[in-house]
Amino acid sequence: MLKNVLAIVIACLLATGHITATIIKIPNDYATIQTGINFSFNGDTVIVKPGKYVENINFNGHNIVLGSLFLITGDTSYIKRTVIDGNLSGSVVIFESGEDNTTSITGFTIKNGHALYGGGIYCEWSNPEIISNLIIDNFAELNGGGIYSDYSTPDIENNAINDNRSNNCGGGIYSTGAFGPSIRYCLISNNYADSAGGGIALMGNSNSYLHGLSNNHLITNSASFIGGGIYCHTFTHLFLNNIILNNHTSNSGGGVYFSLSEPDLWNNIIWGNYASDLSQIGYDSSSVLFVMYNNIQDSLWLGGANISENPLFRNPELGDYHLMAIECGDPYDSPCIDGGWYGREDTVLSCEWGLGLPRCDMGAFSGGDFSVGIDEIGPVLPNNISISQNYPNPFNAATTINYELPYQSHVMMEIYNILGRKVTMLIDKQQQAGYHKAIWNADDFSSGMYFYKLQAGDYTETKAMTLMK
Repeated sequence: MLKNVLAIVIACLLATGHITATIIKIPNDYATIQTGINFSFNGDTVIVKPGKYVENINFNGHNIVLGSLFLITGDTSYIKRTVIDGNLSGSVVIFESGEDNTTSITGFTIKNGHALYGGGIYCEWSNPEIISNLIIDNFAELNGGGIYSDYSTPDIENNAINDNRSNNCGGGIYSTGAFGPSIRYCLISNNYADSAGGGIALMGNSNSYLHGLSNNHLITNSASFIGGGIYCHTFTHLFLNNIILNNHTSNSGGGVYFSLSEPDLWNNIIWGNYASDLSQIGYDSSSVLFVMYNNIQDSLWLGGANISENPLFRNPELGDYHLMAIECGDPYDSPCIDGGWYGREDTVLSCEWGLGLPRCDMGAFSGGDFSVGIDEIGPVLPNNISISQNYPNPFNAATTINYELPYQSHVMMEIYNILGRKVTMLIDKQQQAGYHKAIWNADDFSSGMYFYKLQAGDYTETKAMTLMK
């Protein structure tokens, strides 16, 4: 009898969750990540060794921790060395079965997803943690090239979300529904949306679950219509300590565009963004903006403790957006030091974090520190020089050309007409290794076929593009 009762108890425990958490190792225990997830129970941890895993994974309601060796070592090199490759056959990672906030994915490169929504990560009615990943080179036919969130509250923290694309909104991240994500300490760069929100699109996020955007870098994203960096519709939450820099759109809101929204913008640096109406921040007549203690390259926002002065980043050409400070060996003090809200101090006072006391600094390195700095994750450098087809193509007025440099090079990019005559020089300078983009605004040129030529060192390549007005 006792034996039968024990068997029943064990069966019940197995049905509802096993007795102790287990560590599952990939590929030691199972050859694929998905198999490891399938054989896991709530509370388990799945650890993945370095390698390239060509698969599309679905958590299927398993509340587990999935991580690379970065999770247990803190060694950021494992992030680049542990790759989940979606092989252009759907979202790379899917949360769609009510996964809760005990579920997380940490320390991976997530790339080559191609889906209708959420090329890199698709999240619906789920609340996972998405922490310290490289989410790159993913594509969405509609929304959310890097991440798509629908009525979900994911914690998106310390990720580098780069070079993703969508054919509609949210090249890097798209969120819809009354709920929304918390987006913190992320580098969101070089993403593209064919409509709105090159870096991020937040749609209808008016519920208090949304923590807003804080301490992010949104750099060199672009959108064809509005909101080069960020587009918000029915958004009522906080933008705090972000750097929104060098984003681009053809219409309004080079940095940010708001529609039907009532956001609070505090301690941000919004600088060097381009829109045809020259707005760093664009908004419609139904929006009410509370803009205080920011550095904005637009005299419209002076007052309310806002300033419009060169932020004096330490070394932006090399991706260092810390603020200059004489006490840190720099030639000048940034006007953004001690420029933030009186009610917020920098909890870590150093040249690598915030210097503001009793007021915090403006910008992303303020008000706290990073569990793993996005500068530590760093970009994944390309293996070869290459140039991509411009997008959009055909185009009206403006188009974007992406290219890659595996090492420092002197770069020249020229535009030629159909007769082979050079009509403009887009680039002629030394550039660092990494992922770059050039934007050609062809407002003053007539419709027709043009050619763009990249020369970097001994490498030369030419591609055609079509301007249609």
